[in-house]
Amino acid sequence: MSFLLTTLLAVRQYRNLLVCAEVYRQRREMYDSATRSISGRIVSISQPHVHPIARGKTATPVAFGAKISVSKIDRFVYLDRLSWEPYHGSREFCSTEHTHRLRR
Repeated sequence: MSFLLTTLLAVRQYRNLLVCAEVYRQRREMYDSATRSISGRIVSISQPHVHPIARGKTATPVAFGAKISVSKIDRFVYLDRLSWEPYHGSREFCSTEHTHRLRR
């Protein structure tokens, strides 16, 4: 069956079909367990790696896209972390501070 699908569909169409199947599985699991959230929930078929990040702000309670941590030392800007998953930036402060002290 999958061989037939791969020969009839373009690569992008087949990828989108797999993403749709995963979205259905996730939504079915949420329905069966009567929950409103699931780990790694897919919200975009064309960009399944993008997950919602709760910001806790009134104007925009949810953000989409990558979350980054950057530091500026003298005239240089360092990318400390880039993640598509939500994380708490203050927990990284101590390790980042230690790393930048070593760079000086």
